[in-house]
Amino acid sequence: MLQNRKQHHDSIKGRQDAELAAVEQINVAIRNGLSEKTVVELMNPEAQLPPVYPFAAELYQKELATLQQQSPDGKLTHPELSVAVEMLSSVALINQALDSGDKSTVWKQLSSSVIGLTNVEDENSQRSVPAG
Repeated sequence: MLQNRKQHHDSIKGRQDAELAAVEQINVAIRNGLSEKTVVELMNPEAQLPPVYPFAAELYQKELATLQQQSPDGKLTHPELSVAVEMLSSVALINQALDSGDKSTVWKQLSSSVIGLTNVEDENSQRSVPAG
């Protein structure tokens, strides 16, 4: 039984170490300014982050670099990355839906709790989105 607890503890520690290493690689990629590399690092399963969309590489790079520069130690933590990636992924999906004129997906994303909008009125879903 003691052996099982140790194995479980070692397994958790190994996952935490892998996550920390992945976060460090993400911070390096952001700092280096290459959006394609940043997306590859964000998509690393060991980073344990929400879904990332490669088509939005420039969005992730720009916004995460801004957050990183605002951080006192110049690094983003796993919780900071998780929240930012979740929000940016929603923004990416909204942008994609707007570009394609897909009103139902725009509405679905705007109504998502991730975006943080409250009291979005259902009757507004029938309104047209002006062409940009």
